[in-house]
Amino acid sequence: MPVCCPRQLGCNAPGSDQPCLLALCAEAAENEPAAAMALRRWSGWRQALARGCEHAERRFHRRAYERARERAAAVLLMRSATRSPDGAPGGRAKQLA
Repeated sequence: MPVCCPRQLGCNAPGSDQPCLLALCAEAAENEPAAAMALRRWSGWRQALARGCEHAERRFHRRAYERARERAAAVLLMRSATRSPDGAPGGRAKQLA
């Protein structure tokens, strides 16, 4: 299972019909700080693995990436929900409660 994406989403989607979350973050990183942070955390985790650091440090970097990834996914979802069908910024999304 690829570790870049959450279970059942992105690279781990059952039909393989969803984009990788890292690719979405790379597209949005210039304008979205949460996406840029997820990319930095991914890079930090990969560097920690390459250095052969101890389990505790690998776990620290993995969890930091996972938290940043979840935040970026939520922010990207919220941003897309407030755009019109043509991609232009739209109004606020309707509240359900």
